[in-house]
Amino acid sequence: MQDRTSPFGFFSWHRYTDNPWEIPLYAKAARSLLDTNGYSKTEVHFNEWNYLPNNDWSPMSGSGIGIKRERWFAEISGPAGAAFAGSVLLLLQDSQIDSAQYFTGEIQGFGLFNFHGKPQKTFYAFKAFSQLLDCPVRLITPPSAEGGWVFGAGMGRDGRTAAILACNLKCPDSNLTLDLNHIPWGKGAHYEIYCVNANHNLDRIAEGALLNDHPCKLPATPPPLVLLIKLGTVKNY
Repeated sequence: MQDRTSPFGFFSWHRYTDNPWEIPLYAKAARSLLDTNGYSKTEVHFNEWNYLPNNDWSPMSGSGIGIKRERWFAEISGPAGAAFAGSVLLLLQDSQIDSAQYFTGEIQGFGLFNFHGKPQKTFYAFKAFSQLLDCPVRLITPPSAEGGWVFGAGMGRDGRTAAILACNLKCPDSNLTLDLNHIPWGKGAHYEIYCVNANHNLDRIAEGALLNDHPCKLPATPPPLVLLIKLGTVKNY
């Protein structure tokens, strides 16, 4: 292509996996491949991704028809799929990917909605991420070690609200502690915790007051799950 000066605007790739941490590694490899071959301006498009339970495609084969396939799709669209999707969305923030497209927003087994148009658990993971984006000033969070929690946090542009998104796909340690320092609006904050898991669809499960420099232990909730924590000076955001 370079010999003929043909345009190479983007390089696209897909990935279905049960390990969200491998996606940034694949993105780094794609970027390195392009740069090494003289395509430093070519964009990396991660244009098809979703959760693949146990990295196993066999439920999509002829032998998987029936209960096996039904359970497989239920896991993809359920709490595990939601925790996976939320984790990937957060990990993508520091990846070498220019564009990413989840498969799919349609009404089908891989979709954010079931065949009747009802939102699935994965839909609420995306909704939680969109609410994190309402606080667009990015804040520092603990690094995400493979197999552990994945975090993202932001503050509103007016400095009066903040949000934390925490995703746990498989980590057995379900305990989290809020330890905030240097809250810009005073000595404390009101917090609200919203959960996506087997029993909740981004429902509020706890709220209370948090004092600056006074850690607060959150309700222990086993994985898989997505937690959205909203912070502010008043109860209504």
